Amino acid sequence: MLDTTRIHSRNSRLLAAVTGAAIVLALIEMAWSRQWVELLAYSGPVGLFGLLLWAALWSPYVECSPAGVHLQNVVTSVRVPWPAVRGIDPRFGLSLDTVYGTFAAWSASRPRLQPGTHGESDVHPAAVVAAAWAQLEAAGHLDNPRLESDVHPRQLRRDVLGAALGLTLWTVATLVLVK
Repeated sequence: MLDTTRIHSRNSRLLAAVTGAAIVLALIEMAWSRQWVELLAYSGPVGLFGLLLWAALWSPYVECSPAGVHLQNVVTSVRVPWPAVRGIDPRFGLSLDTVYGTFAAWSASRPRLQPGTHGESDVHPAAVVAAAWAQLEAAGHLDNPRLESDVHPRQLRRDVLGAALGLTLWTVATLVLVK
C-alpha cells in the first residue's frame, strides 16, 4: 500500500530561512537601537515581504497519499484524487493532467539530467507521484475510474490572502500615520 509522502523544495526552504533570519535581525536591530518610529513604519512592508517569502518558498509542497495528490502552491491548494489523474508530465517540474484541467506544482523543480550530484537526494516529486500512480494502475485500482464528486479541486489559500490583505492595510495605515 502507498505511504503518504510530503516533499518540499530543500533549496527554496534554505533561501527562505536565510532571508527570514536577515529580516528578523533587522527588526531586532531597530528595536535594540530604539528606533520605534522606523520600526512601526517598516513593520508592515517587512512583514508583508516575510509573508510572501514564506508563502512562495517555505510553504509549497507536493503530497502523495493513497487518496491522491495534494499540490500546495503559493495562493492555491489543489487536491486531486487518483481517479481524476490522466497523465503526469515531469519535464519542467510536476504537472498533472486531470479531468479538471492541468495543475502545476510550485515546489517541484525541473528534474536534473544527472541525479545525485552534489550529495543531493534523488527524490523528485514527479518521480514519487509517477511511481505511486503506476503502483495503483498495476494493482488494478484505476481500471474503472469513477469520481465521487464533480467539485473542482483548486481552492484559494484564504490564510495567505487574508494575511497579505491585513499587512497591506497595516502598511498603508503606518505610511499615513508616520508621515
